[in-house]
Amino acid sequence: MDNVISYIKTPLDNFSNYQKQIATEIKAIGGSGNIHGAIIDIDFYNHIYVNPIDLTVTAYWASDIINKVIFDDTPTLLKSNCPILYSNYLKQIENKSETAIILTNSTLIKAPQYYLDTDIYKASMEIKKMQKLSSNILSIWIEPDRKRLKDKKD
Repeated sequence: MDNVISYIKTPLDNFSNYQKQIATEIKAIGGSGNIHGAIIDIDFYNHIYVNPIDLTVTAYWASDIINKVIFDDTPTLLKSNCPILYSNYLKQIENKSETAIILTNSTLIKAPQYYLDTDIYKASMEIKKMQKLSSNILSIWIEPDRKRLKDKKD
């Protein structure tokens, strides 16, 4: 069981630390910063999805799990949907705050796009199961790659 926990926990810790950095930045501008699965809440309708595979960040607005609008970057979403938080974000940038590192402006501005797939929630539910390890609950069993475990011991 220790091998399974280690196999899950090591990459999950790296992912969780990255999420916590983003959540800290969201909280610093007055947002929620609540983490659940692969999603970080900005407020009730606005969120950030952190892809667990490549750590790409997608800012989106959602009225439910199907109806979503994705934005080019987080500042664009803030400017459109959360003007007070966007103002706070600009103050962070102006003051060269260390908490404004991840929520940077993109040089390529695209129009928001509707996104009706629910794939982000599937990945998020799997991450949420793994995150129970922080409460000492093993709720998912992933058989470790025997070769990887052997190489790790050597």
